[in-house]
Amino acid sequence: MLGSILCLFATTTGYLLVASTAAPATGRKAERANVSRTVRLTGTVVPTARFWLFFGRSAAAGDPQSGTEDPCAWFTSSPDPATGLGRVTSVAVAVGTHVTAGAVLAEADTAAAQQQADLAAAELTAAQSALARDRKLVALLDAEAPAPPPPLAPAATRAATPTAPAASSPSPVATPTPGSRAAERLAATAQIATDEQRVATAQNRVNALAATIANAAVKAPVDGIVEQVGTPVGATPSCRFPVVVLRSDTVQVEAFAAPEDSADLQAGQPATVSASGGTSVAATALSAVPSPCPPAPQGRQVNVATPCGLRPWLLPLPGGTQAAPGTAVTVTVTTQQHGGVLAVPNAAVRHRKSGEPYVVTGRCDTEGRRCREGNSRTVTLGMVGDALTEITAGVEEDTVVIVPAK
Repeated sequence: MLGSILCLFATTTGYLLVASTAAPATGRKAERANVSRTVRLTGTVVPTARFWLFFGRSAAAGDPQSGTEDPCAWFTSSPDPATGLGRVTSVAVAVGTHVTAGAVLAEADTAAAQQQADLAAAELTAAQSALARDRKLVALLDAEAPAPPPPLAPAATRAATPTAPAASSPSPVATPTPGSRAAERLAATAQIATDEQRVATAQNRVNALAATIANAAVKAPVDGIVEQVGTPVGATPSCRFPVVVLRSDTVQVEAFAAPEDSADLQAGQPATVSASGGTSVAATALSAVPSPCPPAPQGRQVNVATPCGLRPWLLPLPGGTQAAPGTAVTVTVTTQQHGGVLAVPNAAVRHRKSGEPYVVTGRCDTEGRRCREGNSRTVTLGMVGDALTEITAGVEEDTVVIVPAK
């Protein structure tokens, strides 16, 4: 079959010879290959983590508390540790600085906090001494308590025992009453409870001040890059302004799938990430499954601008990936694959009116561009992929099949 058809068109001066540009049929061998079905997602490179760092506190992007407008409301489990610190004395980073985990990013003055810590430690020592003294007193009173009187004989025994005449009985010996000693012990025991409360209060204050002093240095939780410095030298620490906003060194892709494709996606499916122009960025896999839509509050509608079908999938990127946060990417996810199966191009598979699939065999030149059709063969199909169709019966490996012109 010729690759073009010559046509004559009449003109005022004669005939014009024109070559048709219709593409010819081609030939392809049935051969073993990987038949794959893929889904494409659009995504953006984002940091794996972003941290808002305060004196004594931090919040990561995605934490429930980081969604509120007031940063002071992010932390409600304890008082703001920054309130006991002096002014910021040093900020060791600037926007764009690369830092390693544990590096000190900023420090605040601790002179006043240290003075209060010394007083609190002295109060704790005094309270512990008072507690030890009162416990010793109770132990001493217990040791000096008189022995209990012997038990009385049974009533029957007492009745059978003859008694001496009253005139000949000796006068009873008086024993000291323990009333005053018991009252003294009761008071000492009550004082121990007061001492214990005093010790607990002093210990809590010592612990709180020690935490305040320890929190005077803001440290990097991970290797990363400084995105923002919110508290300059000389400023008073506050929970309202982060000292530093830090993003992690590692990056990932947030990718969005069309609702009709979501059912085919599963965590663990292999994927490739490409930047604009088709430049390959990395090979990876779908990681976190998008969270379900939260239920709409009673009497309110869900925001239609962020439908459930557009919740992002996460794909981690290998360390050292040269893709800056904010880069737009295309993610190609392999949702199904049959490896090493006999396959032909999708276009080579034709269907009769009954729906029965078949292929046309033929002979072609060595380049597969000039072909002559031969016999048709009914085939049994396996998986139909993006470009190739699996053939499970009907043709043998290396059989040439004709791919019709488009």
